[in-house]
Amino acid sequence: MSAGDDAPQPTDDAAAEDATPSGSPRAADEPEAGGDDDAALLAAVSDALGHKERGNAAFKSGDNDAAVAAYADGLAALKAYRDAHADSDDDADKASATTPAQVEEREVRVSLHLNSAMALLKLEQWEKALASSKAALDVQPENVKALYRKGVAGARLGRVDGAVVDLQKALKLEPANRDAKRELARLTDIVRRKRLEEKKRFSGGLQRATSKGLYGDKEAEREKKKKLEAQASAKKRARHEKFNAARKEKGEDEVTFENWEKEEKEKAEKEEKAAEEARRRQQRQREEQRRKERGEDRVVVDDDLDLANCKGYKTLADGRRTSYFTNVPDQTTAQLLAAQQAPKKLEGGAAPSPDSNGDGSAWNAAGTTFEERDMKGWADDALRDALRDVSSVTDGLSVKTTSVKKLTGEASLVVSRGRARHIFEYVADLSVECRLPGEAPPGPGATTIKGTLHMPEVSSSITDGQYEARFLRKSSSPSLSRPREAALEAAVAAYSDAVRAAVAAFVAD
Repeated sequence: MSAGDDAPQPTDDAAAEDATPSGSPRAADEPEAGGDDDAALLAAVSDALGHKERGNAAFKSGDNDAAVAAYADGLAALKAYRDAHADSDDDADKASATTPAQVEEREVRVSLHLNSAMALLKLEQWEKALASSKAALDVQPENVKALYRKGVAGARLGRVDGAVVDLQKALKLEPANRDAKRELARLTDIVRRKRLEEKKRFSGGLQRATSKGLYGDKEAEREKKKKLEAQASAKKRARHEKFNAARKEKGEDEVTFENWEKEEKEKAEKEEKAAEEARRRQQRQREEQRRKERGEDRVVVDDDLDLANCKGYKTLADGRRTSYFTNVPDQTTAQLLAAQQAPKKLEGGAAPSPDSNGDGSAWNAAGTTFEERDMKGWADDALRDALRDVSSVTDGLSVKTTSVKKLTGEASLVVSRGRARHIFEYVADLSVECRLPGEAPPGPGATTIKGTLHMPEVSSSITDGQYEARFLRKSSSPSLSRPREAALEAAVAAYSDAVRAAVAAFVAD
């Protein structure tokens, strides 16, 4: 909505309100304070007043074009005098000018600008009316009529903020001015309605299309999604037809679309599983390479150095998960161990008192036995608490964990020679919410992007703290402009670093 819609015409009367101050110019027989210069100035003022009266008459009759021309002639007469006496009359434009002729010239000049502005407003020549009002304000910065007419012209040009400032200043100087009050109230209502429209336009955090088509609205997003889904479905149908055509050439029966789609899904899942296994295999190979570079080609449980590298897990034949240090004895060895562990009568003294100090059990206080404790329950709770409260803010864009969707894995405490080491291996999925602040119109409003931060390996085998983290955005998320996409990427990277720091704090704990 422009400021000029349904705008009432200015109501003040140029001829009535801008009558020449102090009546008419000096009579010829009055004393002349400034000699020849004042006489020439008063003659110019008299000429200007004649043009002004002609303009007022035209204005009253409704001939605004003639009025503007007459006022321009009056201003030209005053300018001709100033140009001819530029050296001797430098103070004519200054408020400090005190000779009666100079004061009267200034007043007449202001009234001509004001009357011209009024007639130009009637003609809806807003730019020219604005210029005339500014010219009057250059001479008298606190002229209420000039401020009012400048505000009206600015409002019609759509410069609402500046118009409001002018009208507020006019009312400060003259609180009872009804015209300024009415115009300011109109503009205030325009601003209020405009803000309501913008709020409605950008509600829900959806991007709206501007005149340049930079932002798409909700309906456009739905249509785009439908179109993409239709294209994907058409491609899938085409692949199914090609598949059946190949079977037909071989003399084989056709496969229904539902069964083919099911087989394709199973095939994709197998490929994804194989890719994950390949990634894990590469990780193990990297670990083995690092171990070789440190000169650790074999694992010896009696060596304290090996405890520092006690990081992985293996699956036993019965399906149990345990550390790589766990050895499963054969049947004969198991029977011998059972016989040795049977209760025996103590001879010649009491049993040694247990020592509760140290990281291992009391019977392992001497550190001569390898011991492993299951720490999964404690580690699950501690790691979940560490990840749940992670958040970050980057350039006003906030990213936070809303919940820990998935946390699966193992954790153990291994003790040997009185020394303890923690080993763990987890997979974590975090629900993430990203809030992008709104931009100034016509930019998009506030937007929320949701997704998942997938961490495939939170493991004690990673010693540099660089845990892999991938942000997977929900498919229903709105599209973003390039600058906002870049801002989101930077914010997610900062959030991922904060998550890694939380895991590091968990490890240190």
